[in-house]
Amino acid sequence: MKIIGTTKVGEGYHSRDAYVVIISKDELARVANKAGYREEQPNPKVGDDYPIDEGFDFRAQLTDAIHKMASAYEAFAKVAPVAAAFAGVVQRKSDGAA
Repeated sequence: MKIIGTTKVGEGYHSRDAYVVIISKDELARVANKAGYREEQPNPKVGDDYPIDEGFDFRAQLTDAIHKMASAYEAFAKVAPVAAAFAGVVQRKSDGAA
């Protein structure tokens, strides 16, 4: 991506800096997390709004999933010894031991 100019978007209090850029279709696909060959890549036209921040949303979803997995593992680790002991009791009962 090459920045070729600057501008402002929005008005008044909501005005913010923006950039005029040259970006390749491949770069756009990577940034928006659509670089896979399975997904149809959009072909934006002049004046289209393109949701480039979808890549960020994907990162937030991934981070959330990792935190949930870590919490689930911690909960499992707390009950694993009891579950193993219970499984041993069930196994001994099924083998005929008292």
